Amino acid sequence: MTKLKAIFIGECMVELSAVENGLLQKSFAGDVFNSAVYMKRIIQDRCDVSVLTAIGKDKISCEMEAFFKHHGLETSTVLKSSGGTVGLYLISTDYEGERSFSYWRENSLARRLMTILEKEKIKICDYQADLIFFTGISLAILDKESREKLLMQLKTARENGAQLAFDPNYRHQLWENKQEAVDWIEEAYQISDFIFPSLDEENSLFSTQSVEDCLHRFTQYEGAEIILKAGDKGMYVKSGQEIIHLQFTPADKVVDTTAAGDAFDGTYLAMRLNNENIKESATKAASVAAKVVTYPGAIVPEALTR
Repeated sequence: MTKLKAIFIGECMVELSAVENGLLQKSFAGDVFNSAVYMKRIIQDRCDVSVLTAIGKDKISCEMEAFFKHHGLETSTVLKSSGGTVGLYLISTDYEGERSFSYWRENSLARRLMTILEKEKIKICDYQADLIFFTGISLAILDKESREKLLMQLKTARENGAQLAFDPNYRHQLWENKQEAVDWIEEAYQISDFIFPSLDEENSLFSTQSVEDCLHRFTQYEGAEIILKAGDKGMYVKSGQEIIHLQFTPADKVVDTTAAGDAFDGTYLAMRLNNENIKESATKAASVAAKVVTYPGAIVPEALTR
């Protein structure tokens, strides 16, 4: 059996979170990295899974690369460059248990990924991936010219046989304004084979009012598999004329929702690459996401996701 190849494009960051006595613990996380880890756990040796990103040559960047390998990710797509490092974010929790995030990513080399690829004379299609996953954050951290280059190269990769998967993962603070986000996310939708919107994002960005509005709006993207995450309304998957609805099943205890959507995306794509049907894929993905929210941090112990 031919081994598959999946590439997740974007940024991984240093994650700092508080522990006892005011101390901080260090880890690494980021939307595409999180999804890549959960995909690898499900798909195992049938597929090489990697993150296409740029890191520095400093100690913390090397630690990040080692963290990728520790989680079974292939690292030939991790590009190293001087003149920068990786981004960092701090998780803070107030007295009522509400979490907030502070980011330092000005010197993150992932923001210069397209420039670094050009310097290295590498095109995304050169990696010959079967699946390429990217998000609204992957786009938002780039400048306009780099976004155009990324989408153009993704189109070429798709023409060469890669399937494209996209999660809008809308973070308003990363965009100049909502219209900018709408324009670029629409472009990404138009070239994608798998789309992972949430009902809240669709309502915010495109002024839809209901699940039915969202599903109707997505009829314009012919051929795409739409996986609509609708919170307590459950999950809706639209493929062609077929719509499959899965009821919402609450987690036993919600501790940290940070990476639930990332885990869902990675698991769903792994199941589909394993030729599982839509219902089985969505059911497994929802099950993994429900376990992820019961544990602090983006990457939970592997035993929880089996």
